[in-house]
Amino acid sequence: MIDLALSINEIADWLAQNAGWQSNVYQTDEGANIWQIFRDISVPMVWPSMLTLAIVNTINIWNELMFALLFITDDDKRTLPVGLIRFFGRFSTDYAMVFAALTITTVPILALYFLLQRHVIAGLSATSLD
Repeated sequence: MIDLALSINEIADWLAQNAGWQSNVYQTDEGANIWQIFRDISVPMVWPSMLTLAIVNTINIWNELMFALLFITDDDKRTLPVGLIRFFGRFSTDYAMVFAALTITTVPILALYFLLQRHVIAGLSATSLD
């Protein structure tokens, strides 16, 4: 959860530093209001960074274990990482089942990353220029 707050803070700081002079030029030359500036200047500048942060936060939320293990008591509502713990026995472990479950758990997040890989690389490149 803290990653989401830090991501929002990161985008807000980046917008405050970089979008000021362009919005002033656009406002004086074109007569644009605040929503047009936001839509035409701010969002396109921050879009790769927002998408990168969204993917990184999705991976962190997908893999979170501690909150789900502590606070979700109903077995039907447990998350996948908590379900993976159930494959480990006290005295024996069926490693074929563990690796099959790990593969099934990993496939959706890998598919998301491969679909949005171009945006992740652009976002990381855009934020590294400072």
